[in-house]
Amino acid sequence: MTDGPAARATSTDMPAWHWWAAAIGAALVITMPLLVTDIPLLTDYPNHLARLYVITHIQSDPVLGRIYEVTWNVVPNLAMDLVVPPLSHLVPLQVAGRLFAAVALLLPVVGVIVLHRAAFGVRSAAPMTAFLVAYNALFFWGFLNFVASMGLALLGVALWLREPARRGASNLLAIAGLALLLFVCHVGALALFGLTIGCVEFMRLLELRLKGELTAAIVGRRAVRIVVPFVIPAGLFLFAAPLGEGIATKPLLLQIKEYYWAVYNSWHISKLTDLGKPYAAYSPLLDGLAAAGTILLFAIQILRRGCRIAPGLLLAAAMLFAMYPVIPGVWLTAANLDWRLPIFAVLLTLAGIAPTGPAVRSTRLVAALLAVLLVARAGVVAYAWTGSNVDIAEFRRVIRLVVPGERVLIVRGDNSASASSPIWRILYDYDPGSLAPLLTIDRRAFWPALFTSRTLQPVHVISPYRDIAVEQVVLPSYTDFLHPTARDLALNPYFVDWRSHFDYVLVLQPGRLKDNAPLLPHLLRRLDGAEICTLYAVER
Repeated sequence: MTDGPAARATSTDMPAWHWWAAAIGAALVITMPLLVTDIPLLTDYPNHLARLYVITHIQSDPVLGRIYEVTWNVVPNLAMDLVVPPLSHLVPLQVAGRLFAAVALLLPVVGVIVLHRAAFGVRSAAPMTAFLVAYNALFFWGFLNFVASMGLALLGVALWLREPARRGASNLLAIAGLALLLFVCHVGALALFGLTIGCVEFMRLLELRLKGELTAAIVGRRAVRIVVPFVIPAGLFLFAAPLGEGIATKPLLLQIKEYYWAVYNSWHISKLTDLGKPYAAYSPLLDGLAAAGTILLFAIQILRRGCRIAPGLLLAAAMLFAMYPVIPGVWLTAANLDWRLPIFAVLLTLAGIAPTGPAVRSTRLVAALLAVLLVARAGVVAYAWTGSNVDIAEFRRVIRLVVPGERVLIVRGDNSASASSPIWRILYDYDPGSLAPLLTIDRRAFWPALFTSRTLQPVHVISPYRDIAVEQVVLPSYTDFLHPTARDLALNPYFVDWRSHFDYVLVLQPGRLKDNAPLLPHLLRRLDGAEICTLYAVER
């Protein structure tokens, strides 16, 4: 058992050049799909790219300046906003965005490897199984700020494990700086970092207690060292961040009620199936094999070779798994909130177990099979993204007729993927609405569901466009648009007098409408269409 430098190993389980070759090779394999497309099939990625486009060009583009403003505030979700715009001065924006996606993909893996080394003092092949977790549900949903911040949190825990050996104010200052960086990048990752180092310190104190060396002075010093790095982030969150202001002013009992109502609404069978999100990519078969293979590899290593553990890391992982059932899927402005816990817990588990002794033949065989699975999963992702270029090109061709600065009402057609659909739409949980932000990037046009929350990003809609802006979780269907109920009008108030508010109507995945079927023929004029979308001009 070890949680830091107290118990150091003197050797590695593979030669250094083998280790580096395997690590670099795996990194190249999982990032390879980012080379086959300009717009990776990550659900929220086009939204991010549109925001970065506005931040980069608003000062020089009067059309964007009519629609949006950039107001920098204490938004604890700014990793891409601070990194990509400066990088776009060196390379094109879309290249800069994919470079950030590559960093976000690799940072959690690097964090696991560095944390494992900090905990056990050995360069081991075991934590490289984290490459299989790099492809997870949060990455494919495009939550790149959080994914990258998970890696920073793991690196912060590694720094914390070195802290008892240094005891200096400079090391505590570095940890405080990293905590502040985590707050800026994503506050959720800061919370995971705090939970993990709390568990590490608890296990250290328990060890001292068992040895009879624990004193009140030691507990006090350790408590202060834990609290200090979080003082400034906590103050900023509660009193400066827009989201923090809402939490600080809302009655506590009401917050508790809303929280557990959200838990109740999220409890269904997917709570169990979502435990597979750490390995979820495009192929359930390959994803399941990757998860099962990882478990088998560690089981063989532990049963035949024995292992050491980092008890603080495994305690944190166990707590995250225990908390998962009572975490809602959506709360406040956070979506898929519960998925984050098992994914980080798996990363901590991979960092917190170190098999000992020489590798056995069965271990090498399973490791080789996992390497093949890694290549296969990356191949499926690359194939899906290559195929999706067809949809992206068709979408861009149709919207080329939109005049910059004009307003587009977007509705859904048929979102279901049939057996005859292209393979990338079947592999991917297809959402054509994720391409809508290309209206901003390609045409500098406005649509009412983009940048509407003032607590999530620094880009905001200004009047008169703000009058028809509305936060939407799901785009309305064209049947809702044609025959709106009272609920539809409440969710989409711009349906009232829509002809005076909008210049175009864009139907995503229009189905039969793509074949010139009429849609309000006296009010709309069809301009162009494809399988991915159809564009209509509003007749005044």
